Amino acid sequence: MDNTTNKEVPAATLRDVFNRLPPRNSAVRDTVARLKSKNIKVAATTVYGVIAGRSANAVVAAEFLDVAAEVLANTKRIQDRTTELASA
Repeated sequence: MDNTTNKEVPAATLRDVFNRLPPRNSAVRDTVARLKSKNIKVAATTVYGVIAGRSANAVVAAEFLDVAAEVLANTKRIQDRTTELASA
């Protein structure tokens, strides 16, 4: 039996999302700030640890994903606007 057709695609990780963000982004800093505004005290190293998979914290992971989604949406908006203006 040939198993080549049943290859499983590895699940995406927080690291994969982080790697899609533009260089020098503020996603980790923004995650820490948002959690602080909710009276949840975490350090940037904690957020990096969750992203790297060294620790598990659902609240930090969820907040990071929210921030990352906004960063990616903003990046796409800027790229679209740049393309629009460049072709005008």
